[in-house]
Amino acid sequence: MKTKKTGTAYRASSDRRTAPVAVIKLAEAGKRFVPVFMLVCVAVMLFNAVTPVSASSCKIVFSTQTSEVMVDDTLTVELKIEGDVIPGIFEGYISYDGNVLEYISGPDCIAGGEGTLRISDMGYGSNTLARTYEMQFKAVKMGTCEFSVRGTPEIYEADLGYLMSVSAGKLSVEVKAASKASSDATLGIMRISPGELSPAFSSAEHEYSVFVPYEVTEIYVSASPNDPNATVKTEGNQNLSVGQNRILVLVTAENGNLGKYVIYAARAAEGESTEQNVPENGTGTTDTDNQQESAEGQQDDGLNGWAFYAEESDGSLYLTADARYKVSRGAADVEIPDGYNKTSVIISGHTVTAYSPAKEPGSDYLLLILEKEGGKPEIYSFDRVEKTLQRLDNSRIVVGNRTASGYSTIDEEELVKSYEKSLGTMTMVIAILSGVCMLLLIIVIRMAVKNRNELD
Repeated sequence: MKTKKTGTAYRASSDRRTAPVAVIKLAEAGKRFVPVFMLVCVAVMLFNAVTPVSASSCKIVFSTQTSEVMVDDTLTVELKIEGDVIPGIFEGYISYDGNVLEYISGPDCIAGGEGTLRISDMGYGSNTLARTYEMQFKAVKMGTCEFSVRGTPEIYEADLGYLMSVSAGKLSVEVKAASKASSDATLGIMRISPGELSPAFSSAEHEYSVFVPYEVTEIYVSASPNDPNATVKTEGNQNLSVGQNRILVLVTAENGNLGKYVIYAARAAEGESTEQNVPENGTGTTDTDNQQESAEGQQDDGLNGWAFYAEESDGSLYLTADARYKVSRGAADVEIPDGYNKTSVIISGHTVTAYSPAKEPGSDYLLLILEKEGGKPEIYSFDRVEKTLQRLDNSRIVVGNRTASGYSTIDEEELVKSYEKSLGTMTMVIAILSGVCMLLLIIVIRMAVKNRNELD
């Protein structure tokens, strides 16, 4: 009995010694299982996040029998809902151009006008996958009218009441002039204040010039069309800058034809005289006037070391700067570079035909066609600030303060190109270094995992 107890005690003691070892092994196995379990959970979450949830959907389509109508015509526009289940309640807004089309009538669930219609349909009795609404409009003005759904409309399933996903299209309708509409896009009267148009207004003349003092920042234009059904719009007559300004008077005929009158307004610099000395016969300046203008030019100079002024002699206009130039009224063999519009500039009270950059009508740099003494007509660049003339070099055409390629000088252009090339090289180097860093990071992580496994 004593031996048996001793054996029993021994076996019990042995079981107590081996039990902690099993627990430790189980804990170690659990530690290895936890990361795997976490990865599985993350994968399931990601799968659920990217797995699309199936939902009912529908689309809204606008349509009409014709995309072109004439003024005073009636137009029927159809709005159709097409769903993969039966649509029920529909709440939404329709946008259109109320100046072009006028809303006349439609279903009782549609209300509004002047560019916005509200649809509030409870969907009672709806049992089809498609639903149609017809709306009548009247064409009241020429133009393009676009129909679209404003914001996000709400359409619910008829059976379960769930909100459906909605996609909506658009419809464009062109309204043209009636067949009897007038095509007259000319002005009958045009006056300005302050100042006077040069030449005097004529319906057939579409370009004018005016010179105003520094204090004038706005020119009021009074213009009436020959056709009472035409409309007139004025642009560029406010906030005048010093130097050249371009005022547009646009005439839109009843049938849509566009007429354009241009006023080149030159605003004097602060302290610059606006007086124009015209002799009694009205043909040009007198010798006394020329001497006075020459003296004024020398007084205003201070920049280039010579007088700069304009004078009229023997029916021709001349500019005096570093040399004497005859102002050419145009030459067949002289071609103005692309990107310049015809304008005019006031020099010593004389209107000189010039060409300004289309994108910078108020630029300080203009092009003039001049004939140097003993030479032929050529294009010169005129700096209105420095009062200098320079024969135009086609390889360095200046548009405003920039070259034709968009830079102020050719040197700057080359510098920018060099910078862009270097930037491209640096971008490639950064991309390669990023790839190397990523590879090194992966290697470090793998080595760390391997070392941990060995320690375990």
